[in-house]
Amino acid sequence: MAEEKEPEEKARDLKTTESLYYPFNKTERYGACITFHPKIIVAPEVDGALSQEEQVAQANRKFITRKDELERKKEDGEITKNEYDFLNHNLTAQFESATGSVNTGLLQTTKTDSNRKVKLYLPVGLSTTDGLTYSNVDIGPMGATALNQLKGGSSLAGMVGNALANGFKSVGDLFAGGGLAGNDLGKLAAVRAAQSTLGKAMPEELRNAVTIAAGVTINPNTRAMFKGVALREFQFQFKFIPRSEEEAKEVEAIIYRFRHFAYPESLELTSGVSAGYKYPNMFSINLDYNNGEGGEPIPIGTKIKDCYLKSISTNYNSSSMAYHKDGRPVEYDLTLSFSEDVALNRKDIEEGY
Repeated sequence: MAEEKEPEEKARDLKTTESLYYPFNKTERYGACITFHPKIIVAPEVDGALSQEEQVAQANRKFITRKDELERKKEDGEITKNEYDFLNHNLTAQFESATGSVNTGLLQTTKTDSNRKVKLYLPVGLSTTDGLTYSNVDIGPMGATALNQLKGGSSLAGMVGNALANGFKSVGDLFAGGGLAGNDLGKLAAVRAAQSTLGKAMPEELRNAVTIAAGVTINPNTRAMFKGVALREFQFQFKFIPRSEEEAKEVEAIIYRFRHFAYPESLELTSGVSAGYKYPNMFSINLDYNNGEGGEPIPIGTKIKDCYLKSISTNYNSSSMAYHKDGRPVEYDLTLSFSEDVALNRKDIEEGY
């Protein structure tokens, strides 16, 4: 029989296995709320060399063995009821993932652990930034000419083939018949030659002198080139002013839960040396307004895809030196920074993200 846990330890177990809320009272003042659901990432434990039937049977045997062990620990008092419920939830999720992946071919699945959610008031100043990445590229006179031809209906494959077969044209070839005066064309060709790869052998001072003397320069024809979509990031800042020792304990449990799920588990060798990490948990984040009429909560802003918690900043008693009787601070400032795990596309926007 395991030793009886101290009341403080039991309370800590309770706060790591149930939903957490802030504030306790006067929630009607905070119609808008934000809910964080830690998500369990489960990788299926199946052997690709086995048949589907053998894989399911193997997963079933592991599930039964671990379930029996869990039941034994509960009966012997080695774990609390809340610990049992949480571990049993994880075990069931792993079993469903292992057996489901045999037929679907999924490498992993995610499960929302709604029993460990954190529900807080929606902080002031909610902002969302959509970032799309572009770079400036210089395509020069040749590239600009080719771009105009392609926009006019020229064959892309044919143009590339001709360029490879005939080599790149000179500035004079590009502007021949284009209305540029012969004298200016000659100056432009001289500047182009001075700036070319062969011209790099000339001292920089001489190359600059050629450009200044000619009084002309090559137009770089700068264009914007799309590169990709940036992952959206979200930052939420909370100020907690607990009115009681119990509410202060709830705030500390909230901070602990975010830190707990933000960090990865260590994958250790039998020697105790860490060989790697399991990915940290992700969070689903919901922003809702309760209109107080008993209806469904109304979503606020855009939807948010599953996120990783990138950073946590906690400030204790930022404007006060007062403490509760048990030594807990009366003021907490918490800043959470999240990053979505996948970049959005136009279809996501149409679906409300």
